[in-house]
Amino acid sequence: MRRRVLQATIAAVSVAVILLGIPLAIYGAQLVREGELRELDSRAAALSRSVEKAIVNGDPLTDDVLAPYVGGDGNIAASVYVVGPKGEQLHAGEPIESRSYSAARHTESNAVVLVTISWWDVFWRQLRTVALVVGLAVLAFAAGTALAIWGARRLAAPLVYLAASAAQLGPDGRAPRGRAAVRRGRLAPAPHPARGAVDAARGDRRGDREAGGA
Repeated sequence: MRRRVLQATIAAVSVAVILLGIPLAIYGAQLVREGELRELDSRAAALSRSVEKAIVNGDPLTDDVLAPYVGGDGNIAASVYVVGPKGEQLHAGEPIESRSYSAARHTESNAVVLVTISWWDVFWRQLRTVALVVGLAVLAFAAGTALAIWGARRLAAPLVYLAASAAQLGPDGRAPRGRAAVRRGRLAPAPHPARGAVDAARGDRRGDREAGGA
């Protein structure tokens, strides 16, 4: 009985963890990806404003203008390209040869800004999020299993006692006597009241005879 209750509870916990954990992991990975792409777009927009400000002020485009947008402070490292209005080209950051995400901007002065991040960097951040969700799901399953074991014991104890009591009842709903009681409930046969009275009378007669003989 307890094993059945335990199996049913663990099955319910497993279904709940799967139904909640898988969608949460997928949603978390997508949320990380969208956040990184928004950050990439914001970085390109900020760089384009800095480039446009330098061009309007007549300042030369140098690596110092591009350096703050390469990465750092928790941001993924980026490769930054700038093409000025006269065709001059600037680059900062490590070149990305593999799969990548890019964001481009055109300024009012006809300059082009391109910021690129590695696809793999975004993927690893997504994978960490999925691993975190899986770890939390495992902890939830372990906690649910522990509670299931504890609850199964609490729920099964009255049922076990009830089953033991039912096993001691006879076909007519009464407690069995004699050999039936010994067979079913491992109980000692109850003495019959009349037999007890007869045994008591025999004991009294035997005592009178012994007293008379003395």
